Amino acid sequence: MARLLGLVFGLGVQMAAPILAVLVVVELALGLLSRGRTVLQRHGRGVSDPDRRRLLTLAATLPLVPMLVSRSIPAVLELGTRLAETFR
Repeated sequence: MARLLGLVFGLGVQMAAPILAVLVVVELALGLLSRGRTVLQRHGRGVSDPDRRRLLTLAATLPLVPMLVSRSIPAVLELGTRLAETFR
């Protein structure tokens, strides 16, 4: 029973990981954009250096998300099939 619960928990984490990664990236992007907006309103100048580095990091890692999701889908489907077979 404990092994089955571990399998279910692992499957849940693997299914949720890509979604959580996208949500974290979106949350970071919105946070950076809102912070950058206040900087522009207060000082009337461009984005600061730390914000520029954060935006560049975000832009560099964002193309990796679809690749990570596409790589994890076959494993998630296989685990889901095995899990469904255990409940038969």
